[in-house]
Amino acid sequence: MDQALVTMAQIGVALPGFAGVITSLRHRDRAELLPPEVRGLILMFSLASIVVIGGIAPFVLVTAVGQRQTWRICAVCLGLVLAGVSGYNAWIAHRDRGTPWAPRRPRLLRWGFVVPALVVALTQLLAMFWPSPGLYLAGLLLVLVGGGRQFILLLVLTSTHPRPAREATSTTDAQGDRQNPSEQRVNMLAAGPTDRLDEHPS
Repeated sequence: MDQALVTMAQIGVALPGFAGVITSLRHRDRAELLPPEVRGLILMFSLASIVVIGGIAPFVLVTAVGQRQTWRICAVCLGLVLAGVSGYNAWIAHRDRGTPWAPRRPRLLRWGFVVPALVVALTQLLAMFWPSPGLYLAGLLLVLVGGGRQFILLLVLTSTHPRPAREATSTTDAQGDRQNPSEQRVNMLAAGPTDRLDEHPS
């Protein structure tokens, strides 16, 4: 049991580090991340933090309140935090529909994270009446699975960065500067009589 908590805490620490390296390598050609990428990274960091704190907390509490109360406190806190994180992500996904901050896979977010997280949160709240180390460990493991899911999505989903309008404008100007010299002479000859008529009005 103790080794399992330590292992999950170590994995929770490693996930954000790997995600940071992958993100920096993937975005070498541009400085800023897309809004959905920022949202996904924040969710993964949140889940990894829950796993790390949840893996360390029992060792701190057991000497103060005893083993039975430790599992009750940890499981109830895990359920409340997980319900808050899932509810917040569901709310912002609904709020940001049709905007650049909207999730790229809203159904995957809903059925792959929000609904399972709420179910896990409800089961953890049962520890208020039936505290159990196995129940707490299962809930923490499912949170770790959610963080791993976000990490896999970071690897699998390819992001498309829209070309800035300023670059498109500069490209158009450059194409105009590279106009054929013969076409430039034709344009000058075509504009010549008009200019002379403007200079010597009748």
